[in-house]
Amino acid sequence: ALTLLKKHPDEAALKALVAEHGLALEDAKLDDETVSLEDKADLVVGSRLKGRLEKGSMPWHGRLGNRIIVLLLRLLYGVDITDLGSFRAIKRATLFDLHMDQLTYGWPVEMVVKAAKKGWRIQSVPVPYRRRLGKSKVSGTVRGSIMAAYYMFWVPLRYLWKD
Repeated sequence: ALTLLKKHPDEAALKALVAEHGLALEDAKLDDETVSLEDKADLVVGSRLKGRLEKGSMPWHGRLGNRIIVLLLRLLYGVDITDLGSFRAIKRATLFDLHMDQLTYGWPVEMVVKAAKKGWRIQSVPVPYRRRLGKSKVSGTVRGSIMAAYYMFWVPLRYLWKD
């Protein structure tokens, strides 16, 4: 979907991308609060750790890996976020300006890294997070956890030397 988006930024491809990666464009609804991108941020990243995190909703290895990656992003790019959860809000034009390459596990970290390199304002907001019904494709499997860890480490390092 992303390759198609780069060549033909049409509405259907954008909606598929939004659905697949949990993006919210323009204003994002969080419970009863609206996060407006107008004056506060170019990219909003949801923080499960700042929000209501239901007991058992995030496995220990997910929490540990998340903390390590967030620390890496802070050290390498000066990003002040606490989580790389699934919620992100960004305007459509801003999203296209990032020229995203990653199609799977590296998507969240690539978005943050590219926004930081462009000097954009990145805001972290609390989001509620509950236990999942069923098994996670990422943290619920050994393969998913290994792949996510690989991409989450590799992408920030890769972009240190890329424009």
